[in-house]
Amino acid sequence: MGIKMMQREDIIKELTQKEDELENHIATFWIDKKHIKPGSGEEIKRLVDIRRFISNLHHSFRFHPEPNYILRTYHREIETLLGRAVSEVI
Repeated sequence: MGIKMMQREDIIKELTQKEDELENHIATFWIDKKHIKPGSGEEIKRLVDIRRFISNLHHSFRFHPEPNYILRTYHREIETLLGRAVSEVI
């Protein structure tokens, strides 16, 4: 059984969903607009870096003329983010 090819828009939609989920998770570390839960600074930094990576992927899939180049370059990371195998984008 082969791995399903995905439409570019499907990848963008899934990355947007993951970015939103991550943003909601990051929000749980904040007590108010100025304070975070004690000891959560490093975790917030890590999650913000992941969110930034997802945002960059999202932008790359939207505007890069060859989305499979992006997939080949970040294949393992994309599959980890989406939670499933992706072989090719059309």
